[in-house]
Amino acid sequence: DYRLCWAVNKALNLDLVKLDDEIKIRNKNNNDQSTFSIYYYLDKDSETEFELICNRHEHGYLIPELKTADYFLKISEYFDGSLSELVQQLRKTNLINMAFEIDVDSLRSKQNLLYL
Repeated sequence: DYRLCWAVNKALNLDLVKLDDEIKIRNKNNNDQSTFSIYYYLDKDSETEFELICNRHEHGYLIPELKTADYFLKISEYFDGSLSELVQQLRKTNLINMAFEIDVDSLRSKQNLLYL
């Protein structure tokens, strides 16, 4: 987690820090609880929130329909930059094998990203 966070911070000039709170999802089938770490940064000038969120846990996935994704970079509020340029910057990072934009409305489990 920390190495990836450092790489994202460096690539995008952010200051993501790990939150003590984590996303907690209870598995309906076996009642196991999965926790997913979150790194957070608020750009005070633009009021844009950035969250690096883990997608994998030993008991399941935060977004099961995207099992190939290890992490998500969630951007909330107003973002005045180019998403395609942001994705290109992430792709240049050695620790990131794949980066792409996701249409959140197409996700069946998008409610898992609404945790705060």
